Amino acid sequence: KKNASAIIVLILILIMTGCTADLKVDENAVENISDKVTKKVIETLGKEKAEKTESSNINAADLNGLVIKSSVGDINITTHDSNEAIVDVTVKASSNSKENAERLLKETKYTVDTKWNNLNIDTSELNSILDDSESVSINLAIKLPKNINKITLKSSVGNLNIENING
Repeated sequence: KKNASAIIVLILILIMTGCTADLKVDENAVENISDKVTKKVIETLGKEKAEKTESSNINAADLNGLVIKSSVGDINITTHDSNEAIVDVTVKASSNSKENAERLLKETKYTVDTKWNNLNIDTSELNSILDDSESVSINLAIKLPKNINKITLKSSVGNLNIENING
């Protein structure tokens, strides 16, 4: 029922965006967004999901950089008034069965460590555990002390949001 409701909402949005006489709408942008939403809805039909969140607190008083290697997932970076870096990692998996989705959570590996005055986060080793009917994303929410002023990022897919970083 949820999937049918999502499809109905999507159809209504598409109809409503095409019925505006007074506003100019970039039809290519609307079509691009609707294609992405439709693809995502179709991909998630019949899939079972599992999710876990883990948090790491790292003393970052002597660090000056952040290095992230990410394959799939959103990354949000903010600063706060503390000498600790807080890294929240949320792993989301979907598969044809709940057991397989849970297995993907257990098999998904990532690292959070410090080396060479950097906080290093690597979530890039996903492809080796997936088959065509499965998906995994790793979302990062990172709070940095203000002394970290250099960010190096390599990401394949996902949104990036950086706030209040100087440097």
